[in-house]
Amino acid sequence: ADSVYTGFVQEFALSGADFVMSSMWPLQSQSAKKYSIEFFAVVDTEKNLFKSLEAANDSVFTVDRLPIVLMYP
Repeated sequence: ADSVYTGFVQEFALSGADFVMSSMWPLQSQSAKKYSIEFFAVVDTEKNLFKSLEAANDSVFTVDRLPIVLMYP
């Protein structure tokens, strides 16, 4: 079956990435920046994917928030 993920995201998955975080639509720059910073800060300290996702989502709980698609290759 054809994958919905193509191009840049697909190449990361095919090259063996354990985890790919991407969006299928444009994001607000400041929200995406805050989300990424919080996500990776919590990953570094907690080593827990679900806590990282929760913290990242909480950091951008505003009108500018758009969901980010998570993909496990």
